[in-house]
Amino acid sequence: MVHRLSALGMEIVQNVLSDIQIQVVLDLITLHDAKFIEGCIYFHPDLSRILTPNTLPDIKRRNKLYLKIAETSRSPNPRLFDIPFLQQDAFSFLQKGHTSKDVVKALDTAIHNLMSEYGRYLPILRRFSEDSLPDVVFWEISNINETERVFQALSVSEKTLNMARSSQLERLATLLKDNSTLLKPMANPGYLKNSQHVVNRLQHEAKSVLKSTIIGKRTVPLRSIFGRLGFYLVPLDR
Repeated sequence: MVHRLSALGMEIVQNVLSDIQIQVVLDLITLHDAKFIEGCIYFHPDLSRILTPNTLPDIKRRNKLYLKIAETSRSPNPRLFDIPFLQQDAFSFLQKGHTSKDVVKALDTAIHNLMSEYGRYLPILRRFSEDSLPDVVFWEISNINETERVFQALSVSEKTLNMARSSQLERLATLLKDNSTLLKPMANPGYLKNSQHVVNRLQHEAKSVLKSTIIGKRTVPLRSIFGRLGFYLVPLDR
């Protein structure tokens, strides 16, 4: 769409921009190097009052972070991350008395809502983070520098956690495969009939957990393995 618009005259592009939602406009200029479209925005009768040369860089930065957070969910339905407040054209937005500050506030709120999904996992994520991870109530969400720092720390610690879990699952699979007559999964009386099945499951989960994401709740359920009080593998005679 950006390439097609860039091939048109400014007047035509401005007519197109009048008919599309603010969030779509932001996504176009955030995901693409669209200097021509930004120039059209600065001369647009409505958008120029919201996205000015002074406000647009900061708004793009926030939208870029929001899109980055939403992307980590690996959701097959990107529309799940639409921001209702920005699902309106610039004229309607201005008619309601809104300003660029309201765009910033909407993006900050959307970012906070997504990142808050990490809240319940902070105790475990802190163990895998070299950076500080404050509780959600202490996040300075209006401070874009701090918000970017916190998300980067969360993202890195989540990946590190997933790699650790994957490594442990691979180790369990190897132990079970090499010691099938000595070990079994805890509370699995039918193990001897399904030993290879259990090994295959552990190997499969080891790969799947690397793609596990807290954002979007696409986590791999491993409570039966890591949620036990004791070690997952026990001697066969127990």
